Amino acid sequence: MLEELSTSRDLKDVIKEEEMSFQDLTWEDLPSFEIGLEKGIQKGIQKGIQKGIQKGIQKGKIETAKTLIKTFNLPLDKVAKQLNIDEKVLQEALNG
Repeated sequence: MLEELSTSRDLKDVIKEEEMSFQDLTWEDLPSFEIGLEKGIQKGIQKGIQKGIQKGIQKGKIETAKTLIKTFNLPLDKVAKQLNIDEKVLQEALNG
């Protein structure tokens, strides 16, 4: 749009000059870029922590289920249901 307006108002050279100055701009040096990067890193860290916690909880539940099944000879399906674990996942954990 700006280019169309520049041709009708003899601003072509001005637009070219401004465009060249933007090409030389290093985005990484802008404060807004740094702020956005820091926010993105913090969000990524938080997501990673949450995923790690969830994996740890799931692993703990599976280990608990394996112990209950082996120690008390409990049925896999009931233990899986009680601990909210997928039966196939629990069976694989017991086999492997």
